[in-house]
Amino acid sequence: MRLKGGDPNIFGRSGEEMQVLAKAGVSFEVVPGVTAALVAAAAARIPLTLRGVSASLTLTTGISSASDHADAEGVGTREIARLVVGGGTVAVYMGLRVLREIAEALPGHGVGSDLPVAVIGHAFMPDQALVFGTLHDIFAKATEAGVASPALVVFGEVAGCRAPESVM
Repeated sequence: MRLKGGDPNIFGRSGEEMQVLAKAGVSFEVVPGVTAALVAAAAARIPLTLRGVSASLTLTTGISSASDHADAEGVGTREIARLVVGGGTVAVYMGLRVLREIAEALPGHGVGSDLPVAVIGHAFMPDQALVFGTLHDIFAKATEAGVASPALVVFGEVAGCRAPESVM
């Protein structure tokens, strides 16, 4: 038995594992979960899409997202820039490893340094870390806060639309 957190079909390698199991004649069951981007955004009270702000959401991995021409594992910085300038939201799984490179590269692709960015580490865990900033300062803020992986990085105007904490 193997149990993965979140949705095993979103950056969870379950596709490869299902192919191997099927080829070997091993029966298996997939139990869907809620993908980490949705959980992390909920923990940070960020709407990943918001009428009039963001009508699209792209999920990508930080494994190779920092390069201009990322391979099939991730969306490159030119594509991230195109998406956020067009009003979209880009959520980068494992984004800490490429946060600095993406934040430094996007202005060179026409993205304002004031673009809101959120870093959500260990969502809904006791050591959850939420850091909000802009392309200009997010890396320094996340570093200063000591955010650790796993972390999701949200690029786009919605990162600045955080809902206030509930009043009880």
